[in-house]
Amino acid sequence: MNADPQVNMVAFRLHPQGRVATGRARTRDDDALQQAWNTVRQETGATPADVTQVYSEWQPSAADSAFAAATFPGVELSWSFRRPAADGWDAAFADVARQIERALTKTKMKQAAAKGTPPPLL
Repeated sequence: MNADPQVNMVAFRLHPQGRVATGRARTRDDDALQQAWNTVRQETGATPADVTQVYSEWQPSAADSAFAAATFPGVELSWSFRRPAADGWDAAFADVARQIERALTKTKMKQAAAKGTPPPLL
């Protein structure tokens, strides 16, 4: 999970080992998934045939969805946060930032409990 909702992390599960490679792009970009794939392709030498699953923090744009369908046919594409209308980004970023903060706080409290230390003050 990326702590900044304005940066979209995209993970590609690659065959045959099932390892995961990630790329990032600005969340609002209509080609964020394509940008992330270009990074992964350049860093790993992966080909579209190597991709078995794609996860994007944010729902891909229509252009990116079409790119994914054409480039990775039959590959599962999932995401966590719905892409807002063009005028809804500020509210979506604020909402997701709150969700991320809650998740990070929950993780810190679990880690503290596992170590037997008092949870952090909120």
